[in-house]
Amino acid sequence: MPESGELKAARRFLAEAEAQWASADGLARLTEGLGYPDELIDTGVAAEAQTARNLVTTYAGRAYARVRALLERDTQMPEPELEHYFKVVLVFDPVSAVLPPAAAELAELGRGR
Repeated sequence: MPESGELKAARRFLAEAEAQWASADGLARLTEGLGYPDELIDTGVAAEAQTARNLVTTYAGRAYARVRALLERDTQMPEPELEHYFKVVLVFDPVSAVLPPAAAELAELGRGR
């Protein structure tokens, strides 16, 4: 079955977000890109909903791993950067049902700061 336009758009936006993830533009693309799979997970056909779920899980895993690595490496991260990465993590809240185990670990790391 060919991918829907929504999945193609989500892939494009998420790839752009990953390439620019440390910028405001990257955050905007991430937000836009996650809107498509979120809708498909809720209302799409079973196969497409599963693909959307996998797509979100993959990008969430990557984002959480990158943020975690940055926080572990730089315990004195400047507040504007820290705020940006907090916003990156928050973008995944609406799709929390498909978040990787690293999400809970990162939340714990943030509480310990």
